Amino acid sequence: MSIINWFMHRLVKMRLTDTGEALTQSELVRSLLFLLLLILTGTLTYSATEGWSLLNALYATVITITTVGYGDLTPQSATGRLFAIGFTLLAVSLGGYAFTSLSAYAIQKRERVVAARYRRKRMNRINALQKHYILCGADWLGTRIAEDFNLAGVAFVVIDIDPDRLKKTLLHTWPGYFEQKIKCLMHYEAVDLEAYEALTLDEVSEKVGIPYLLGNPVDVMLLLQAGIERASGLITTWEDDRDNLSIVIGARNLARMASHMLHPEIGNWWYSRSSSNKKKQGLLEQVDILDESEWFGLTIADVHARHRVVTLSVKREGVFVSPPPHDWVLQAGDIAIVLAGAG
Repeated sequence: MSIINWFMHRLVKMRLTDTGEALTQSELVRSLLFLLLLILTGTLTYSATEGWSLLNALYATVITITTVGYGDLTPQSATGRLFAIGFTLLAVSLGGYAFTSLSAYAIQKRERVVAARYRRKRMNRINALQKHYILCGADWLGTRIAEDFNLAGVAFVVIDIDPDRLKKTLLHTWPGYFEQKIKCLMHYEAVDLEAYEALTLDEVSEKVGIPYLLGNPVDVMLLLQAGIERASGLITTWEDDRDNLSIVIGARNLARMASHMLHPEIGNWWYSRSSSNKKKQGLLEQVDILDESEWFGLTIADVHARHRVVTLSVKREGVFVSPPPHDWVLQAGDIAIVLAGAG
C-alpha cells in the first residue's frame, strides 16, 4: 500500500470529521508535527532546487499544502518539478489529515466546554432541589410518569443509561412537542418535529427545566448526585427487577446513612440495641393478635407492662395507627408492630 493510500485509509478509519470521537493529546501533537514537517521539507527543498529565498520557498510551500496555487511561483528545474509532483500528492493527504485533525480537535474542545457548562447548570439545579422525586428509568413507563410529574408541577430528576431515551422522555414533557406529536399520532396531521428533535439532550433539558443524570442508578454515587438524602421518594422502572431491587436497597441504605448523619444519637441508639447480644433486644417484631393469643384483650399499656415492649403501631382493618393510644384494647385480627426488649 502506498504512503498516500495508507494515510487516506488512516484518515477514513479515524473518522476525524465525526466530532463525537475524542482526539487525544498525542494525536493533536502528531498532526502538528506532520504539518510542520511538510512545511519545513517543502521550504528547504524549494529553496535548494530553485534558488528561491526562504520566504518565497515558504510561500510556495504553504500555497501548495493549502491547494491554493496562485501560479506566481512555479518550479523551473527538472528536480524541482519532480519534487513538486510528489510533494503535492503528499500535501493533499498529510496536509488534509493535519488540518482535519486540528479542526476536529477545536470543535471537540468547544463541545466539551459547552457540555461542562450545561453540566454545571444541571448539577446546580439538582443541588437546589428539596423534597423532589428521583425517576430511575426513561422507558415508556418512565416517560408517562415524567409527563404526570411535569403536569402536576412536581420537581424531579430523571436517571437513565441511554441518552436517546432520556431525550425522548424529556421531549414528551415539552407541551409544544407533545401537542405536535398528538396531532401526528391521533389526527394523522403532517407535523414538523425536526426543530425539536434536532436539539441535543442538554438543550432539551434546559428548555423543559428538568435535570437528568446519565448512568445506571444501581451506582449509588448517581443517587447521591440526584440528592437522595433530600428526596421525598424514588421510582424505578428498570426492565430487570433485580436492578430495581438493587436501586431501592441502595436508596434506602443511603437514606438511613443521611438520617444517621443528621440525627447521630438516634442512629447510635439504634445500632447499639440491634447489635446487643441480649435475646430479642432492640428488634422490631410483628405480632398477630388471635383469639387465643396471650395479648388478646390487653390494652397497649398492659402489653408494655407485662411483655416489656413498646408498641409503635397497630394495624386494624387495613389502617395503621401510629402510635396507638395507651387505653386501646387489642382485638382479634389486629397486627402490632413492637420494639422488643424495651426497658
